[in-house]
Amino acid sequence: MAAAEARDLLARLGTPDPLGHPVDELLAVAAEARAWQVVLRERVAELQSLTYTDAVAVERERALMALYCDAIDRTARILATLARHDLLNRQAELDAKRDKIAAEAIIAALASLGIDTPENRRLVATYVRAIEAA
Repeated sequence: MAAAEARDLLARLGTPDPLGHPVDELLAVAAEARAWQVVLRERVAELQSLTYTDAVAVERERALMALYCDAIDRTARILATLARHDLLNRQAELDAKRDKIAAEAIIAALASLGIDTPENRRLVATYVRAIEAA
């Protein structure tokens, strides 16, 4: 590929979005891998039989089955990574810490405005619980 072609390709691709938190990114990849697996499973289910005699159809089936098997393996590897590192629980802990920090910031803001009352603290706690439940 010539340098000009490479520059054109990169220009068409645009600037990628910045990466988020690694756990969030891995969860997004897992969801995408799972969605792709579902699409391929539907395509496999559409096959009438695995006994085609047409060489093109046989190759198409083999390719589809290989893609489907790869999708299962890929999804399993990602989920194993999530489980091995207990990333879902870590993510929940991080979310809870973020919620606590946000609540403390809101309470500090209320205090600076002179409206840090027990009722306002209860409201903050109610909203934080609602966020956690979402």
